[in-house]
Amino acid sequence: MKGIIICVAGAKGAIGSSLVLATLGLNKGKDYNKYLVTNNLTSFPNTKNIVFTGWDVKKTTFLEEIKSNELISDHPFLEENQKHLKKLTIFQAPVKGKFSDKINMIRKDMDKIRKKYPGYQPILVNVLPTSEHEIVGKTYEQIFSNEQKLVDVVYVMAAIEEGIPILNFTPNKIEVEPIISEATKRGLPMAGRDGKTGQTYIKMVLASALRARNLY
Repeated sequence: MKGIIICVAGAKGAIGSSLVLATLGLNKGKDYNKYLVTNNLTSFPNTKNIVFTGWDVKKTTFLEEIKSNELISDHPFLEENQKHLKKLTIFQAPVKGKFSDKINMIRKDMDKIRKKYPGYQPILVNVLPTSEHEIVGKTYEQIFSNEQKLVDVVYVMAAIEEGIPILNFTPNKIEVEPIISEATKRGLPMAGRDGKTGQTYIKMVLASALRARNLY
């Protein structure tokens, strides 16, 4: 294996942007990784062979979103890495069309990035926004044939069909029995479930309470 392709669903969000910036910081060495929590680790995998790609509904550039998310601004680090950030392949997330068509669109994108980086192992990382929707269907086939409102499952099923491991960094429930069974049958790891911080969790609880009472 030459390296890893991190395929991020929700690539231009704050978490997706942070993943890219953190990896670039690790690659830069001691001048920048002192700001990362990984700085005190005695050993860390080689991050120079990590490639980022992904999907997002936003049509702005990745660089514009980093500035919009206020992750970093007016810093030499951003200036030094502008060329790298502009070269990132971020696909347009499918919004319209049938559920099965959306899966096929994601699969085509996954195939493109695999051909671009032969010998690299893709991994799907889900960082999409929190959703109140759930997966509809009692079997894998039923899930595939139903029109799903939970956006995450489009990427998850595309990854399963392409033989790509899945990491869920959201509280969205994609780990339903039919999905787990199909991933297990194909020998695909599924890991994660909710990487939100306590602060984000509190905001989510408050937002849900306010919405339930029609206060916003």
